[in-house]
Amino acid sequence: MNRSIRRRRRRPAAYNLYLQGRQSYNQGDAAGYRRAVTAFRAAIALDPRYAVAYADLALAQFWLTTDETASSIGVASLDSALAAAEKAVALAPGLAAGYSARGFLRAIYRFDVAGVAGGSG
Repeated sequence: MNRSIRRRRRRPAAYNLYLQGRQSYNQGDAAGYRRAVTAFRAAIALDPRYAVAYADLALAQFWLTTDETASSIGVASLDSALAAAEKAVALAPGLAAGYSARGFLRAIYRFDVAGVAGGSG
């Protein structure tokens, strides 16, 4: 198995927080995205190499920022979302979730259609 995609042991508390984040994210509203961001950040605090948590954090931040009720968060949060997606790719180059989040954010936020195909920058 490719070393970059081999599963590593997770701290159970970090995994539980990640699952809470996924459940909140799937609610699809501002309150859910807000709870998801909090849970993903807490999971990352416990396991700083948790690549999929970074990828999902990126998407939750994006949707929270673009939600009409949360528009005051602004561009800094979108930059933070893109940085989280980049971190997911850097931590786990074999994980599709990081590339998916990064490509989505590059296309929607940065309008970087060429950057969606890969590469850095």
